[in-house]
Amino acid sequence: MQNLRYCSAAKMSKTFLLIAATTASLFAQTPSNLPGTIAYFRVTGATQTEPGTSELHLVKPDGSDDRIIYSTPRGLVSIYPVPGWRPDGEEIAFISAHEFGCSRFDSDIFGIRPDGSGLRRITNAPRCEDLAAFPRGSARVTIENQTLNASIFFIYIEGAAELQQATISPGFSSTLTINNIADLGRQQIVYVKSGSGTWFNPAAYVDIEPGQTVTAGSSVQITSGYGPFQLRINNFTWKGDGSEIAYIV
Repeated sequence: MQNLRYCSAAKMSKTFLLIAATTASLFAQTPSNLPGTIAYFRVTGATQTEPGTSELHLVKPDGSDDRIIYSTPRGLVSIYPVPGWRPDGEEIAFISAHEFGCSRFDSDIFGIRPDGSGLRRITNAPRCEDLAAFPRGSARVTIENQTLNASIFFIYIEGAAELQQATISPGFSSTLTINNIADLGRQQIVYVKSGSGTWFNPAAYVDIEPGQTVTAGSSVQITSGYGPFQLRINNFTWKGDGSEIAYIV
């Protein structure tokens, strides 16, 4: 039985080499004048402690002219590593979590032109760096921890440039003031994030007044019965005319 196992392994090895050689041969025979461009992600720099970075590449069908048009910050890789071309070919959409600190979602859909310009956040716009152009104010919000053991949370209000950490013991509440919130001209909801998901209360929103401190209309209750929710985009597709994107959370 021992010899049979060694023979089986050797046979599998030969089969693998044959497949690899066939694949290389087929790739070498690919016509060099095929039209179009392929977009794909490549993860580089990954280690045992860090996931590396995702690089968005464009390449011709014959494998030539491979180039990078965007890369995520180190330590953050694309959640759904399949970019999607807009039907007119003028923009590429992709999912990334690199702006989770200034979004109600843990990952968002971004768009970029094939030449690497025009990066934008399609879901939960605007991008983090674009918030500086808005007038800003502050907001006061109360968070109630009704869980039994969790105590460290991250508070986010739409329009804020970053998360604010809060330590709230089980059975207690805390009132926090969040500063430098962009006035987006609408009701801006308060979210509470943790490693297990996100809590929110549709009634806990603020109407930012530039230069002033406003109070949220209600508190956010952290419970095990309502939430946490997984606000993470998992897939998307373009509408046929490129005017909209459908996505799954």
